[in-house]
Amino acid sequence: AKVHDLAASNATHRVYAPSALAGMEMHAAVEGTKKRPANQEAVSLDNLFERQALSEAFLVSIDTEGSDALVLEGMQRLLQQGRVAFLEFEIGKNKGYWRADHPERRRLDATVRRLLEFGYFCFFEAGSQLAPISGPCWSDALS
Repeated sequence: AKVHDLAASNATHRVYAPSALAGMEMHAAVEGTKKRPANQEAVSLDNLFERQALSEAFLVSIDTEGSDALVLEGMQRLLQQGRVAFLEFEIGKNKGYWRADHPERRRLDATVRRLLEFGYFCFFEAGSQLAPISGPCWSDALS
């Protein structure tokens, strides 16, 4: 496995984020330190796979503390082509783009519906249990 010193998003651009050691979760960097913001390149995963000549991935795990929806938008081509076997992402009603009051809110129901169109069946992870949420298993209570 190769580690890339990049931020993931829905497009390739520059972002400003608190600097932290590779592998640290962003909320720890934001809440627990007084580090200077770092100017970092953000890329879409579609673009990263193209630049690195990667054909497929067994697992893509996304945990961006509320920006997961943007990362998913930046990998539409990979998902549409079935080049990712398994996908894991985090949601939180009060985090980033999932928040109901966010001006650019992304909706979980639309995300799950889009993933199903691409052939991915979604599950909600609760402890050690998985509950299906795609298609007929969807409940508006999840929004």
